[in-house]
Order: sequence, then C-alpha cells, then structure tokens
Amino acid sequence: MKTSNLLKTTSCSGFARRQSGGVLVGIIAAMLAMGAISVGVLSTMSTSSMGEVQANHAARAYYLAESGFRYANSLRADDPDNWQTAATGTFNPPGGGSFQIANLAPNSGTSGTAASAQTVNDPGGSLALSNASGFMAFNGVIDIDGDLYRYLRRAGNDLIGLQPIGDADFPIVVAADQLITQLAGVAFESTGTFPASGALAVSRTLTYFLPTPSAGGDEGEPGEDGMDAQTLYAASSLTTANQMSIEGNVASGGNLTVTNQGSITGDITAMGNVVIDNQGEVGGSICATGNVTLNNQSEVGGDIHSEGNVVIGSNNIEVGGSVYAAGNVSLGNGSIVYGDIHAGGNVTLGSNNSRVYGTIYAGGDVTLQHLTRVDGNIEAGGNVSLTTQGTVVGNVTAGGNVSLANQSTISGNVIAGGNISHGWQTSIGGSQQANHPAPAPVPPTPPQTCAIICMPEHTDFSAGGSNLSATWNNDITIAPGSYGSLSLGGKNKVYLSAGDYYFTSISSGTQPSLYLDLSGGDINIFVTGNVSFGDQLDIYVNSGSGYQSMTQGQNFRTSLLPLAAGVYLETLGSFSMSNQNEWFGTIFAQGNISFANQNKLAGAYYSSGGQVTTANQMEVRYIASDYALNNWDYQCGDGGGSGGGGGYDGYIPPISF
Repeated sequence: MKTSNLLKTTSCSGFARRQSGGVLVGIIAAMLAMGAISVGVLSTMSTSSMGEVQANHAARAYYLAESGFRYANSLRADDPDNWQTAATGTFNPPGGGSFQIANLAPNSGTSGTAASAQTVNDPGGSLALSNASGFMAFNGVIDIDGDLYRYLRRAGNDLIGLQPIGDADFPIVVAADQLITQLAGVAFESTGTFPASGALAVSRTLTYFLPTPSAGGDEGEPGEDGMDAQTLYAASSLTTANQMSIEGNVASGGNLTVTNQGSITGDITAMGNVVIDNQGEVGGSICATGNVTLNNQSEVGGDIHSEGNVVIGSNNIEVGGSVYAAGNVSLGNGSIVYGDIHAGGNVTLGSNNSRVYGTIYAGGDVTLQHLTRVDGNIEAGGNVSLTTQGTVVGNVTAGGNVSLANQSTISGNVIAGGNISHGWQTSIGGSQQANHPAPAPVPPTPPQTCAIICMPEHTDFSAGGSNLSATWNNDITIAPGSYGSLSLGGKNKVYLSAGDYYFTSISSGTQPSLYLDLSGGDINIFVTGNVSFGDQLDIYVNSGSGYQSMTQGQNFRTSLLPLAAGVYLETLGSFSMSNQNEWFGTIFAQGNISFANQNKLAGAYYSSGGQVTTANQMEVRYIASDYALNNWDYQCGDGGGSGGGGGYDGYIPPISF
C-alpha cells in the first residue's frame, strides 16, 4: 500500500521529483523481479500439472490401443477373410480420443528345432532354436508337443519371455532338434491417442498377434465359453423386466439393463453399456465395452470390467469383487467395493460411509469425500484429496499433491510428487515425502477383454406342406414331418412326440397346452416364419411315466428340469409370448424375442439378429440344449466358444513400446 501512495506523489520540487523517479525505477525493478519469480512459479506449476495430465492421458491412450485390438478382433470374428482391410485406419470411438490400426503383417507360420536339450522352468524364460529367423519378431505363438506358449520377442535365435496359453504349463522340457512350430497369424499395431489431437495428446502403440482361427487344429464342438453356455443372448439391446429372475449367464450384443429387483445368478457380458437398476442383483461378474452403472441398493457378486466409466450409485450398493475401468470410477453414499479399484481416470468416493476394502489404483486423481474410507493403499498418477474425516489405512503414493482436510487420517506412508498439505487435526502415521523427484505409483490394471460372443449359424432348413389348424377347445396330435402353418384357435391341447418338426409359422390364441412326449427322444421344432403364443400356455412333459405339468403351483417341477435339454425351437423369424406362459427348452430366433408378464422358462433363449424384451416377474432356469451342443456351428474359434480341436483363437496380450 505504501508503494501505491508513493506513486501518487505530486510534489513539484526537483528533489522530490528525483526522489519519486528513483522510487518508481525501484518499483519497476521489483515488479520485473516478481514477474520473473512468477514466471518461474507458473512454469513449475504448469510442468507439475502437465505431468499429471499426461499420466492420465497416457493411461487413456493405452486403453484406446486395447480398444483397437478388440475392434479388430470383432471384425475378424465376423469376416475372417476380409477383416484386415476393414480394420486398417483411424477410428474415433465415443468418449474421446482415437485409435489407429496399422502395419498388419500376415505370417503363414513356420517351424524350427531346439538348439539343444533345454528346460524352461518358469514363465518369462527363454528357448534357443537352431534357426529362428522366420519366427515373428514380437508376440508370436508357438506349439510345443501340442501345448501353446506366447513369447514376448525374438532376439537372434532365442525366443524370450515365454508365457503359457490355455492348459499349457511349466516346466517346458525339449530335446535337442525337437520341432517347434510357430502358428500362422497376423501381427498388427494399434496406436491409442488421447485426446485425439492437440498439444496435450499422448499416444501409446501396442503390438498384437492374432493366430489364424484354424491354426493348430480344426474347429471342434461348442465349448463352455460359447453361446450354449449363456442363458439368454440378444444381438442388439436387452432389457430385463421388473422382478425378473434368471439362473445362468446373460450376454448382449448392445446395451443391457436389469430393471427393478431383477436377478441374474451368473455373469453379464455386453458389447455396450450395462445398467443394474434399483435392488438388482448379479451373482457373477460384469464385462462391458461401454459404461457400467449400478443404482440404488443393487449388488454385484464378482468383478466389474468396463472400457468406459463405472458409476456405483448411492444407498448401500455392494460390489463383492474388484472394479476395472478404462475411465473414471465413482462411489455414492454408503456404497462398498470389497476388492480393489483400477481406473485409467479419476476415482471419487462419495460422502457418508462409502468404502473400499482393497487398494485404489488410478491414472488420475483420487478424492475421498466426507466420512469415506480406504482400507488398502492409494496409488494415483494425479492428486489425492481427503476431505473431512476421510481415512486411508494403508500408504498413499501420488504423482501430484496430497491434501488432508480436517480430521483426515492416513495411517501409512505418504509419497507425493507435489506438496503435502494438512488441515485441522489431521494425521499421517508413517513417513512423509513431498516434492519427491520420481514418485512411482503402481499403474492401474486395465479391464479385461470382454469375451467375443460368436453366434452359431442358423440351421439350413425349409418347411412346406399342409396347413394345420385347430379351432377353439379342439385338440390336435401332430406327427414329426414338414408342414405349412400351425394355427391354434385357443384352449387347444397340442401333442408332439420325438422327432423333427418343420413349420412355416406357428400362432395360437389364449390358453393353449403343449404336451411333449420325450419318452422316445428329443423334440426339435424348426419354423421359417414367426412364432406367436397367446396367454396362459401350459407345458406338460412325458418322460415315460405319464405327463406331468412343468410347474407345481408357482414353482418349477425340479424333477422335469433336466428334460428341457431335449426340446429345441429354432425360428428364422421372431418369437413372442403373452402373459403367464410357460416354455420348456431352448429358443433360437433370428429376429426379436419378446415375453410378457409372469412367464416361466426352463431352458435358454437367444436372438441372433434382434432384440430381447422381457416383462415383469419372469423366471428363467438355465438348461443347456442337447441340439445346440451337438449341432451348432460357430463362425469363429475358441474365443467364441468352439474348442476341442487344439487351435487357439483367444486374446494374446500386447507388447508395449
């Protein structure tokens, strides 16, 4: 303030003028000095902030590069002959950033021999060949006596960094001159960039190898990872209805929503977003290529893997496993994660008793709001902030600043690339290292690649013949064979026996009954057009000792459930049911599948090209289909569910440069 007064001096004396001029020069010099200091401070702060931003962007770029692999692998599953052309280029997925797929290098496969008798005891070891010049430089897959191994890189004639694939194990014991075969495949680079352009853009390039689907063996029967292991599947979006109960796994080629009080005992896989609504329950894990959102009082028993953000809302939401997200992770009031959190972006724990029992790994910032707790450690590429009464039981390592607001506690050690600041009555139980020259927080583990769901091909069939019909309250017995349409007026009893049936369409009015005689074998129904049942369809099953109803009161008759494996319906059109219906067996539709209220199904249902719509209080018990297990052919290999032939068509971890 004194400087301001001197600048306002108006004395006319020469001394005064000289004095004020000297003061003014001094002031300007001081201002210039302060300006230089400010520039230094600004430069230092900008460099620190830039480091935090770039650490976050580097993690996002890595996940975008992984997304490039998933995109290429999905194209390859759809069109094994032409996927390379379609995959080459730069793509801008939702959420920002880009990935570029380039330098595709097909390799027809080769072989060599072991240079000597060798034993590789542990993963990461090396194997010396007599001549490895034809083997891929990075990330190749080799066959040793029917066991598959990936190697990290080739150096001269040595294959370095061996890792097992599938059931392969260590030690690897080879004799001198033993044959070592490299699988045929394609190597390519996927470069993720975040943001897509600008001065802050960071790029990461990963190299992948995809073996040819037929490499190492022929395509086998559907395995446990195929569509035959799913209870239901929709090629596009899938929404379960209120209070729907599903026993088994669920997959969607698009978004998937579990509405109020819905229950799924198994896993969820979605090529889009997943939403678990009010009091929804998932007994297994969730894997989504988009975002995952859990709402009021919902529960997930296993892990969550998301290529987007994970939002765990308020009011006692629980995740029994760990959370892996390419983006941000947030917990609302009173929500709990019993495992770890891995986030490429930021992690925020909402106020009032949200808690993480494991460790938080974040590429960006970690914020603990009022009365939140982390029982493990925090490893953050950015800043770590504890607001009032936040608690960390373990250690904190941050690339940026660490701040503790009033009554916050860190029981372990704190290492910060920036400053460590304290509020009122804060506590750090261990050592403190601020402005650490090289903090090295442990980076988050990226989300796992969601299994590529490969649909089976539809059976090649046709139908034609006499049209069949039954008027109101008239029964009909149908022998196996080929027919035109089947039309039921309502309140009909329809008797089917073991064999194959072919129809152009099926439709019924209200209250039909289906009598399935399985005493002589399976019943398979093929329909070229649509299938539509009115309300209150009842199912009766005969396994050799007379017909019994599928349900007993409001419950499934458990003694009959295994017999649902012997009933199969495939339609090249759509399948629909009205209220209070039953179904016994597997449904495979090319079009949409829709169920109304209070349906019960023992079996499974899949839509290869449409949507699945369910209604309130539907109950599903998963029973694998005999026909599917024995007859379904897939368009891709093991990664999509075909196995048993000795080939490998799964995810090969990347090499990072």
